[in-house]
Amino acid sequence: MDIIGAGDFAVTNYDGKTVFSYKIPSAERIDFAEEARKEGTFRGSPKIGRNALCPCGSGKKYKNCCLAKKK
Repeated sequence: MDIIGAGDFAVTNYDGKTVFSYKIPSAERIDFAEEARKEGTFRGSPKIGRNALCPCGSGKKYKNCCLAKKK
């Protein structure tokens, strides 16, 4: 197998200069699905309940404050 053909070659423009780069491929096999399982699932911010106090600090219920502004 040709090592040049297996690599990653890129031409970019950085700070007004043309930059050529070449990256030799890794010898080990990477299983991206397994890596994703190891990291776990991304969970965003916890959902705010409609009757919970609004996180903006107004003292009002979320449904009467910022939730109403979203709609």
